[in-house]
Amino acid sequence: IKFSDHKCQQTEMLHSICEIKFNLNKSQSEQIDDIKSKYSDVLTKSMGIVKNFEYNIKVSSDQPIYKTPFYLNPVKQAELDVYLHELLDNGIIRKSRSPYASPVFFVPKKDSGKRLVVDYRAINKIIQYDPFPPANQQAIFNYLHGAKIFTLFDMNSAFHQIPLTESSKKYTAFVTPTAHYEYNYLPFGLKVSPTGLNRLIAKEFSDIRFKFFLNYFDDFIVFSKTLSEHLGHLEIVLERFRKCGITLNPAKARFAMSKLRILGHVVSSGCVQLDPQRIEAISNLPVPKSVKQVQQFIGIVSFCSKFISNFSELVAPLNELKKKNVKFKITDEHVTAIENLKRAICEAPVLRLPNFSKPFIVRTDASNLGISGVLLQKLEDGIHPIAFVSKKLTQTEKRYSTYEKESLAVIFSLDKFKDYLTDSHFTLQVDCDAIRWLVNHPSQLSKFGRWLLKLSKFNFSIEHIPGPSNEIADGLSRLFDDTQDPITSPCNMSVPFLNSIIELPE
Repeated sequence: IKFSDHKCQQTEMLHSICEIKFNLNKSQSEQIDDIKSKYSDVLTKSMGIVKNFEYNIKVSSDQPIYKTPFYLNPVKQAELDVYLHELLDNGIIRKSRSPYASPVFFVPKKDSGKRLVVDYRAINKIIQYDPFPPANQQAIFNYLHGAKIFTLFDMNSAFHQIPLTESSKKYTAFVTPTAHYEYNYLPFGLKVSPTGLNRLIAKEFSDIRFKFFLNYFDDFIVFSKTLSEHLGHLEIVLERFRKCGITLNPAKARFAMSKLRILGHVVSSGCVQLDPQRIEAISNLPVPKSVKQVQQFIGIVSFCSKFISNFSELVAPLNELKKKNVKFKITDEHVTAIENLKRAICEAPVLRLPNFSKPFIVRTDASNLGISGVLLQKLEDGIHPIAFVSKKLTQTEKRYSTYEKESLAVIFSLDKFKDYLTDSHFTLQVDCDAIRWLVNHPSQLSKFGRWLLKLSKFNFSIEHIPGPSNEIADGLSRLFDDTQDPITSPCNMSVPFLNSIIELPE
């Protein structure tokens, strides 16, 4: 399929390729609608309360952790107080006298409204690890093999539907400049919250799990070989949700799909394929328009040269363009070389299927006009790429400081790679100490609060990688512009300058 040059059309085309509804006749569509109507109490925006299950939190130290609150300006404080009173009225939180307290942010959501973000990093250090096996992506695909029709569900604020034991609630306590609260239900941000959800699903769905029902955290898949079989499976699964007290987001439910994108792959009748978005950033690389862009392109592909048997031969026409006293002119020979190199990177043995038993590496980079990331794994014969992402900055993002652009590249890449990285420890390699600063110095400003919330979902270590060693991510971010010089690394910035950034008004 030849992709359009227009980014929006590319996205729409990928979406249509990777998500296709099952071909239902009128009677079958009515049967699906009847199921939706029958279980409208499950498929609702209202928050559920799980029955006959409470999660217990254990800590390794009896020494309380009490952090001072983050200051909010009077306007934000008033908005936060209103929001907290809603949580109080709904029973999600209660007033606290706990010796523990974590500070909070109050940040806007992308769509609308605000979100409470509790900085649980300190308490997470003493919460005991709960040794419950996480969802295994490779096993999920094995079980889906042979299925022809799928339905996906997503819980409403999954953790907030799971009650805590009375003794656990004190560890969830958080503090604002005006009050002290604690959760009655599992909060977002605790390192054991995903485990609590997995324990619940394993307990309540043990007899049908892996037969025609699977979950990856709060994403649920019902899969069947025939439509009639699928209708019966849907009834069983939705009745079980009702019995448990769990509610599902109706806006995110996708009924009767014959092909869909899930966990970085495209699943359809009898097969599992790579998601085209894994290689979109490489496939859509433009033909270089200058010697500088040729050098950047060669830098990207050279990273994988040891896995491409005839690399020197493939890249030879492009090397000719780099020579001095040679007029720059792209010919059909050069275009063919570029396409052959892109194809070589996006196929085995260079691009590999992910091995979830081995740790991942994420490398990111930012330029004046673009950001990018590459997901890697170190295997027996070297480091292999797993997926590539990149995007051009918006006009607003172009005005970000270097620090902000580098941070945005990390947030963008982790969000794109979340299906691979969730619930596993990985290494984040960046040519930027400002990322480390962001993690260790949370800000109350909206944008940085949202970014910190996204980072808090991942378990990673940060390593500095020099720009010359970051060929792929660096090259992908800079191919949006052939006039720019490399941006100055914020590793040389002084802390006072960083402080001036976060003190700017919104």
